[in-house]
Amino acid sequence: MSLDRTEFRLCTGTISRAALLAEDSYKIENWPVQSDMTGRVWITPEDGSDLVDYPEYVQSIAGGVGVYGTPEFFWSMQYLTPGQINYVIDDVFSGAFSVDGVTVGVPDRGTNTIRTFTAMMKREPLRNASLAAGGLHQMKISFIKTTELT
Repeated sequence: MSLDRTEFRLCTGTISRAALLAEDSYKIENWPVQSDMTGRVWITPEDGSDLVDYPEYVQSIAGGVGVYGTPEFFWSMQYLTPGQINYVIDDVFSGAFSVDGVTVGVPDRGTNTIRTFTAMMKREPLRNASLAAGGLHQMKISFIKTTELT
């Protein structure tokens, strides 16, 4: 599958790659419209959210280089209204700061493909986001402890 910037997908549960890619309701741009979104839409995460990488590269005593850990990435959510923020916190995260066992699809600019993973997702405190357009900008959601689906 070739790179498409609208292919940011999320299912709060574990499903197959085929199921995640087949269902358009998992796309962020298709999340439910909130009452305060007048003239607004869900925007895919901003630039940089499409880079998947290992958390650490290590060099052995013999000089070889390898990776340590599992791939990690984050989504920086853009220009969210208060209603959208509440949806992310209450519905996507069920009021928690982290959710284990999600299935996520991300367009990876490094490989020019849509990569799919099961993962744990964590949200940063709202105070780390920027105030913008009557809501928040750059609300960060991190995906860790990933297992790539093929």
